[in-house]
Amino acid sequence: DDIFLLRYVLSNAKRGGLEQAKKSVLTTVKWREENAEKLAECRRKGEAENHDVFNRFQVTGPCGSLGGMEPFLVIRIGFCNPRGLMNTLTHDQVVEYLTVSKELRFMDCDQLTRQTRKLIKMVTICDATNFRLLDGDTRFFKALGEASKLSQDLYPQLLGKTVVINAPKFVRFVWGMLGSFLPKSAI
Repeated sequence: DDIFLLRYVLSNAKRGGLEQAKKSVLTTVKWREENAEKLAECRRKGEAENHDVFNRFQVTGPCGSLGGMEPFLVIRIGFCNPRGLMNTLTHDQVVEYLTVSKELRFMDCDQLTRQTRKLIKMVTICDATNFRLLDGDTRFFKALGEASKLSQDLYPQLLGKTVVINAPKFVRFVWGMLGSFLPKSAI
């Protein structure tokens, strides 16, 4: 419908216009057909496959909204264990979890958009308390980057803002490093 297509047109205005929007829509339709069972299960359970395993290593999840509108996703990166996660799940399982779990956030935003007739996007709050650069894992950053690139097509206009709080001094270096893994629109 118009709301579905509007997200693609807006997301691709600077990335190739309507032709790129068309490619992204076709990619999304194909991906959704190929993953229909997985997405239905995610919606039914309210979580993606490997949720319990993922959350043993990552401190992240939805956390309310801004006045009943923009949903918040909080990530407490200083309390995450990306190395443990990557030692437990495969690269593909992590990419799949990160991608499919966005389905729930996208559904929330889409429902609010349809209710309010205003484009609702998710706000991510990244709490860097206790974050140490040495605790990172390049395998996780690669999986995160791959999932973000997929999400760029699959979930257009999902990400509104990312707010980093309690950031250590080296945060500029981290953002620079993430820039090599994540799409420019995510950065």
